[in-house]
Amino acid sequence: MNANEPVENGLDTEMDLSASIEALLFAAQDGLSLAELSQLLELDEEACQAAVETYAARLESEHRGLALRIVRKRYFLATRSEYNPLLQKLFEDSRLLRLTKAAYECLAVIAYNQPCTRAQVEAVRGVNSDSVI
Repeated sequence: MNANEPVENGLDTEMDLSASIEALLFAAQDGLSLAELSQLLELDEEACQAAVETYAARLESEHRGLALRIVRKRYFLATRSEYNPLLQKLFEDSRLLRLTKAAYECLAVIAYNQPCTRAQVEAVRGVNSDSVI
């Protein structure tokens, strides 16, 4: 395909195609199969496979923070493993959050009596539980 010729799906250049693949994979929570990508991009599977490989090579050559991963024949965007220490710093504060004794009591009551209402939790605990719940 000539870079100056528009293709039938409206994506005029390789950059448009790479950007489209990136947007789709970023938005897809469960990844996308080659067939799904082909359908969304309105390309045959061979052309789509070539575009995905080009995109993956571009991510690698530009030393970006993302990499293309294939898990069970589905494509995903993932952070590169060399950035794990940095990402651990980002998420370590969320692991430090601890539940209060009142929160644990509420969870225990809910787990034991589920389904239950706030009023039922308060009846078991014997105190107002609005702020905890």
